Formats: sequence, structure tokens, C-alpha cells
Amino acid sequence: MKKREIQQISAMIAGVVAVATLVVFSVVAAGLIEISPDVGLLRWAREAVLYALMNKFTQKLAASLFLGLIAYLTSRVVLGARSEKTTRQSKPAKLHCFPADSQMGRTA
Repeated sequence: MKKREIQQISAMIAGVVAVATLVVFSVVAAGLIEISPDVGLLRWAREAVLYALMNKFTQKLAASLFLGLIAYLTSRVVLGARSEKTTRQSKPAKLHCFPADSQMGRTA
């Protein structure tokens, strides 16, 4: 893999991890408080979603971005090492040529 491909794949992985973390944190935060469904199902759903997204939004955003950064760096290291390993395996071994010994290789 080329360096550019590794960066793109790592960025995609980091974005997915950050968004998934934000969603998980929001779902967990919504479970901590109960909003009464007596006001109507649509309004209750809207309030639940708004509360889940906006409750401690900065902390959830910071945590999800931090986990995304960790995922980015980890995936770059893993993909870079894997790419280096396959590059090393695909190259032929170097032949070392030593100067001919004066006794060897000469015919009479």
C-alpha cells in the first residue's frame, strides 16, 4: 500500500470510530434520564433525541475525537507495518559477491 492509501484508510477508520463513539455515548446518556411520554409520542421522541445529543455534548465530542485520533494512529501503525512487511517479502534477496580468491576459480 502507498502512503496516501494508508492515510485515507486510517482517516476513514478514525471517522467511523469517532461517529460510532458519539452515538454510543449519546444512547447511554439518554438512558440515564427518563422523559415522560405523556406529552405525545412525537414530541417525546424529539425531546429524547435532543437530550441524547446535547447533554454534555462537549465532553462526548472531545472523548469521541480522542478515540478517533487513537484509532487513526493505531491503524496507521498497523497498516504501515503490514505494508512494510509485504514490501520486504516481495523483494528478492540481495546477492553478495565476494572477490575471487586467488586459489579458487582458476583453471590450468
